[in-house]
Amino acid sequence: MNLKQLQIYKTVVEQGTMSQAAKTLHMSQPPLSLQIKQLEEEIGAPLLIRGSRHVECTELGDFLYHRACTICDLVQNTKQELFDQQHAKTGTIHLGIVSSLQDYVLDTWLHSFIKMYPKIHYEIFEGNTYTCLDAVRHHIIEIAVVRSPFPKDSSLQMIQTAMENFYTIGSTKPLTVEELNHVPLIIYRRWKEFFDQLLETPNYFCVSDDARTCMQWAQRGYGIGLAPASIAKKEDNAYPIQDLSMQSNICIVTSKNNYISNSAKALLDYIKNQ
Repeated sequence: MNLKQLQIYKTVVEQGTMSQAAKTLHMSQPPLSLQIKQLEEEIGAPLLIRGSRHVECTELGDFLYHRACTICDLVQNTKQELFDQQHAKTGTIHLGIVSSLQDYVLDTWLHSFIKMYPKIHYEIFEGNTYTCLDAVRHHIIEIAVVRSPFPKDSSLQMIQTAMENFYTIGSTKPLTVEELNHVPLIIYRRWKEFFDQLLETPNYFCVSDDARTCMQWAQRGYGIGLAPASIAKKEDNAYPIQDLSMQSNICIVTSKNNYISNSAKALLDYIKNQ
């Protein structure tokens, strides 16, 4: 099994037919089919179900496809990293940002950093805190910008950059923790466990996996949204929650073991000096 075979197999699966994959790879179909056949012979099992119009993965083939994607991405990233070694302030930063921090990262750090280093490009991975942390572990991204809390991991390195109070969105006045028991709440799922412990009789009208959805529902008057300051302060009817000590920490996370490109190091240094 070699990289060329994996790239060919990945393309066949994505294109759906041998003929279309051959066109995409600028090669004739017989050599392409031979590479797939040799791959199946080496593994000792069929990888594709060949239909009259298209091909489909077997269960083993689906596993190999996802592994091939990871390997091909890793090779591409390695090439980029080698380039970065030679060109310190160019290249691409692989950056993960949770949805609730997109505006914060752009306004607080990237707006000025992009002006300082206009030749640096960006690959943005968007997800929740856990998917971003997992992407750091698997070398898909170099830096993750996430919110606490999250489980400790000895393989990760964390820099805490800011602490934010929680706000309500959609109320006509500041609310206390006790008053939150008597209004319909719109909340991001990651914070539900905390408010379950804080409130005696919470009324969750909407629980969402994206903080932006919470804001949209609250803006339309369906209930009271709960969110950290950097999201909530953009709204006219946002108020800090009275007598609440909980804060959301904004954290920069990198791997202790994985390679960090020179361009990513430049961004980390910039953030640390702010």
